Amino acid sequence: MKYLPFILLLGIQLYFLNGEFYSISADEAGHTLDAQAFYDGGSLFGIWLPFQKVFLGLFLFDLFWTPRILSMVFGLLTLGALMLLTDQLFKNEKITITAGFLGSIFMGLTVFSMLPLAEIYFFFFLLMSIYLLLKESDWVILSTIILTSIRFEGWVFALIICAVLYKRIGLKALIVLIFPLFWVILSYFETGSLLGFVDQVSGRKRIFTQKDSVIYNFLLIGVNSLSILGVFYLAKNKVYALIFLFTLITWTLATSLSGAMATHNVWRVGLIWNVLLIPLLAYLLWQIKWKIPAYLLAGLIGCLFIMQSIKYSSQSYTKIEDINAGREIAKLEGKILMPRYQWEYSNLLITSGKQIDYKEKIESTEGYDYLILMQKANLPLVYENNKWKVYKLN
Repeated sequence: MKYLPFILLLGIQLYFLNGEFYSISADEAGHTLDAQAFYDGGSLFGIWLPFQKVFLGLFLFDLFWTPRILSMVFGLLTLGALMLLTDQLFKNEKITITAGFLGSIFMGLTVFSMLPLAEIYFFFFLLMSIYLLLKESDWVILSTIILTSIRFEGWVFALIICAVLYKRIGLKALIVLIFPLFWVILSYFETGSLLGFVDQVSGRKRIFTQKDSVIYNFLLIGVNSLSILGVFYLAKNKVYALIFLFTLITWTLATSLSGAMATHNVWRVGLIWNVLLIPLLAYLLWQIKWKIPAYLLAGLIGCLFIMQSIKYSSQSYTKIEDINAGREIAKLEGKILMPRYQWEYSNLLITSGKQIDYKEKIESTEGYDYLILMQKANLPLVYENNKWKVYKLN
């Protein structure tokens, strides 16, 4: 029975693949190209924290499928971490399996286990860090250090984990903050400012609105999926409640005041706190004494979870046309010209394969300039589909 959630999640992953769900933004391509550039001699420092570029780069046998397979594997590992955490909280197999089933259909795992973004790695190491903390295992130190190298909100989680650890191991708990310290120092050498990494993120932000807020998006997902009901059982574990509330409030304030907010797909910024509510939601379902209401509520929550997963996976930023065009581009010899069309161009950089030296092979221009250029030049068309036109330069 305890393996069924993993089978269900794997089935959903394969269903999404068959439905050609490959990305939700250009960031997937960006992370992949970032990893490739790092191993080609690029800098460790950048707008994103380095875990994904270092880890992903070790396995870049190709630029398109390998990153997605790794995300699928970490999706299954994240489900396992969620079940371990639930078991540590309640020591009840029924609640643990229920949390597993809920996690296997929740958009946080179903959607992000398909995407080569940092989220799925972050979810795994956060859930493991909290599990190891509650278990009082010394491995929590290593897990938390890795956590802080994936996403910046991991620094806030590390602060509260450090505070809890301090009561048990004293000043040694400060080790979990070693990576943020390293990154601040590296920021100084790279940008001339200890907080240069903040400027890189906040400098891209449009005008802030409440809909960009972490807590707003946490509530948006939580209310629409009913995962918010888990909040009423936070008191079941004081340490868990402290971690949850401290990080949600602190990260909301930090991002709002600094302006270091997501520029797109802002619904994902509060997602991790909804994932953390799943064990509590599973506990709630087993506290209802009457079976029919419990089954009805479980069915309703399950339907809402599935609907959200379908909703947020219904549109893929990377299309089958990008994959087909990329394969054909990889076969071409000499230099080619193709339109940029904002960030969709990055899809072709990963679908055309690792063997291409992009600076030598591809020259791009913005879509409007591209059309004017094609009117003035008589370049041979070497590939075309209903989205892309590729011309030979030499």
